[in-house]
Amino acid sequence: YRGTFKDLERLLLSNAHLAENKEPTEKIGMFYAWLGFVLEYREQYGKSEKYLKKALAIGELINSDRVIGYACAWLCYVNGDLGQFKKGIEYGQRGYKIGKQLNADPYIIYKSLGGMGWNNFWMGRAAACIKLGEELTEFGKKHGQTRSIVFGYIVKGYGYVVYGDFSSAVEMNKKAYNEAIDPFYKSLPAPNLAFAYILQNKFQEAGECLKEFIPIYKKNGDMFCYPIALLEQGIVMIGTGRMAKGFSILEKMEKELILQKRNGQLPLIYLSFARIYMEIILKTQPISPGTIIKNIGFILQHALFAFKKALFWYEKTIKLSEELGAAGVKAQALMDLGLLYKARKNEAAARQHLESAISIFEEVGALAYLKQTKKELKKLN
Repeated sequence: YRGTFKDLERLLLSNAHLAENKEPTEKIGMFYAWLGFVLEYREQYGKSEKYLKKALAIGELINSDRVIGYACAWLCYVNGDLGQFKKGIEYGQRGYKIGKQLNADPYIIYKSLGGMGWNNFWMGRAAACIKLGEELTEFGKKHGQTRSIVFGYIVKGYGYVVYGDFSSAVEMNKKAYNEAIDPFYKSLPAPNLAFAYILQNKFQEAGECLKEFIPIYKKNGDMFCYPIALLEQGIVMIGTGRMAKGFSILEKMEKELILQKRNGQLPLIYLSFARIYMEIILKTQPISPGTIIKNIGFILQHALFAFKKALFWYEKTIKLSEELGAAGVKAQALMDLGLLYKARKNEAAARQHLESAISIFEEVGALAYLKQTKKELKKLN
């Protein structure tokens, strides 16, 4: 709960020999479950999944609901990071059911609910996230579980982001931060809060949030939050006029995510690249002459064939989103493409993409995005 994952990894790995070639017991199963958990936070997703499945197998062999519950709760998150969202939700549902049956360990319940929220966020299911967040806060208040309340506000924040209500997402993550007691739980809402600020083009506020927590993640070896925060820092740099530096961070993060097979977040990286070119074309945010002068090399390099480059990244976003089931990101990409085609006076393509986005936003309950997209379609009509 201090969030010092480097220390936790060292502690477990230095004692791993004690568990090797031993008769399967609940203690051995819990050891492998904890090892799988910490390896996710050390950016070793393949190994994390391997040890959590090993723990699950032991739990099933010895009929230990406790081991099965913990393994499933944590597999829920790992599968989300690997881009296996439906599988992640299935693990979360299994962990939640076991937690309810045990009725003695609230951790399994709220961790499973939080993991399902994480997967639903990447799938763009706004209504599902908000509902799960409400269940988490209610459970936490009823049972005196502060961490469940923190998770509840974070998951509701996920929901409001994919809903399109970024002010409410900021509010939820601030509540999560204020509610948290443990250093680790204090640090959890920061990337989500920064992301909600970024979506409102409030780069200064996002930068301040990241400035406080990035050194903490780095020092503690929290490689779950650190890469997300770095990605956001890259976007903030672009938004505040350090374009070349910010773009290079995004390029580096893309390579890292591919290397780590952290496919769940790749569509968001691709969408970020696409939106950089979209901004170059549409110029929705005013840029001062000083910023233009400082970034003239970057602007000239990326403005050339900007429409073609935007299409390339939007197509990558849509293709991977379809493969993973990340419907929300796909819908945002379709909405953006509709606006781009509208700017290019291609009304038929604009209408086609906006109507496709509307269909998905309706399905996942992203009502603010739905309203915005319908408004754009109405202008076309």
